[in-house]
Amino acid sequence: MTAAKRLEDLIKRPWSSEEDERLRAVWPLKSSYIQNTMLGQFPGRTMKAIRGRANGLGLKRGLNIGNTGNVVSPVIERDGVKGKACIECLAWKPLEKFARHKTCACGRRNLCTTCESRIGYAKNPKGRLAITRRYQVRNPEVGRVHRLNSDAKRRVKMGPHRGKHGVTVGQLRAIREVFGDTCVYCGDPAKSLDHVIPLARGGEHVVENLVPACLPCNKSKKDKLLTEWAGPTHKEIT
Repeated sequence: MTAAKRLEDLIKRPWSSEEDERLRAVWPLKSSYIQNTMLGQFPGRTMKAIRGRANGLGLKRGLNIGNTGNVVSPVIERDGVKGKACIECLAWKPLEKFARHKTCACGRRNLCTTCESRIGYAKNPKGRLAITRRYQVRNPEVGRVHRLNSDAKRRVKMGPHRGKHGVTVGQLRAIREVFGDTCVYCGDPAKSLDHVIPLARGGEHVVENLVPACLPCNKSKKDKLLTEWAGPTHKEIT
């Protein structure tokens, strides 16, 4: 004998307009998506209930990634931020994570830039690498910010704390302009950024905790606080 169903399981929970909007965005995708992915989009719903609601809304499935031109991802606002669900990874992301396209909803593509890059690399690895290298040459500061943020995020996860780990290109430029792009410790040209309070000691990767530093000073200071560091040792300060 099966266990008696709970009362809340016997009562059909009505679908909200937000759930319907999300279902219209993610249902007309490739049929190869695993069940857990769809269930994650609709917590508390079963696949049977999701299929029934999709049929009731007249939604169809079965498109592949080569035919996504007819799939429209509507704009969904969350906590005052406008975004949409990527039709490939199904994740909701802010609009700036989608490339501009005048014929798509809100002027943004339905594929996020991450999925577009991954799909483009799978189709033409050499061509995609060449495009990436050209972009890095034209925008060195963007690549530098990405490396800084990625490294800070990795070190924060490895450390005992959970601090902030994000700076923008504009903030990076402002730091360099304020200090004249010179090392704050010895005055040499700055080739890196140093965390005044090291991440390993509870510091955060934010503008207030970043100063330009030359590589020798940065390596010498390492994970020390200013009160513990003896200062520049690679040159005599007069």
